[in-house]
Amino acid sequence: MCCGEYVEHVPGNYLECHELYDIDLENREFRFKDVVCICKKCHQFIHSARTKCLVEEGEITQEYFNEIMERGNNLLMINGLEKKDLSQKEIKNPKWVLVYENKRYNNKSF
Repeated sequence: MCCGEYVEHVPGNYLECHELYDIDLENREFRFKDVVCICKKCHQFIHSARTKCLVEEGEITQEYFNEIMERGNNLLMINGLEKKDLSQKEIKNPKWVLVYENKRYNNKSF
């Protein structure tokens, strides 16, 4: 997702990198596709669970979190997309593997 917002070239204002994966639920594979540059607000929306932790740690306000979520949800709606969250059961299954350049890495590889 990209909002198309211009990121001004000033100190402290930058684009962030986000990795893209094809996710195969049946075979439990994350297949690395690419890295894209997106604005900080879009990146915070994509990683909303982490962003929520920033609220709990006092790093950002609840109001800012709500703004990020509203903005991201509006962008999804405008573009006819929906946010898809994997269940905790799917994510925590230890049999997931990362596939990068046709090489398989399991959690014991790291």
